[in-house]
Amino acid sequence: EAAAEAAAEAAAVRAEAAEFSRAALAAELQRNAVLQGELQRQAAEAEELRRSMDAVWESLNGVHELGVETGELADVQAARPRRAVVAAAEDTAIAGDDERAAGA
Repeated sequence: EAAAEAAAEAAAVRAEAAEFSRAALAAELQRNAVLQGELQRQAAEAEELRRSMDAVWESLNGVHELGVETGELADVQAARPRRAVVAAAEDTAIAGDDERAAGA
């Protein structure tokens, strides 16, 4: 009878250990699910941040291109008065040449 009691007690201990192992495994699976959810959330945030940074770079490139175009336009506009001055000087020189030629 003592052997039967010892065997029954050993079986109860094994059953308790098995239940503890199942509970520990369930808790570990739950923690893993929570961590996986957190990783997925962080991955989504990282993707959103990447898209946002792409939009910022695109905007900066647009501003740079606009600046280049504005600079080119400013160069063209600045060249107009210079061209007008050069043309007027050439006209004056030609007129002076004509006057000298007529006076000679």
